[in-house]
Amino acid sequence: MSWDFCSPSKNSFGNICEPRRTQSVKQEEAVPEAKTMNASLASTKQPAGQGKRGGVGIVCCHEDLSGALRVIACVKGSPAERSKKIFPGMALVKIDEEPVEGKSMERIGILMGGTIGSSVRLTLLQPDKHPVSVTLQRAPC
Repeated sequence: MSWDFCSPSKNSFGNICEPRRTQSVKQEEAVPEAKTMNASLASTKQPAGQGKRGGVGIVCCHEDLSGALRVIACVKGSPAERSKKIFPGMALVKIDEEPVEGKSMERIGILMGGTIGSSVRLTLLQPDKHPVSVTLQRAPC
């Protein structure tokens, strides 16, 4: 199982919420500790009796001042990258019509992840505040 986002500290990665020039990265580059983090969380995040969980391949972080959840990258080859509608700098505001404001990263992970092959609808704001809705099919990560 793999998570679609991270919440790294500025001390580790610098000002990671600034939009990047590239729109996709390999997961290992975006989240260096992903394998360790995923292994430790996998057993607690897999609901009993459900199929294998997947995700959509979005790397996000909370901005310090606004509290917005910003996309910083799409994992190369992920459903998010293939959609060609999700880019660094966009703010994630809803997951399946549930607002993300005030939610913990753990809760957001539960909402974003799901059974491989199932769909999730994301609502994002472009930097000019124009809303974009995208429905993605979860894939293995």
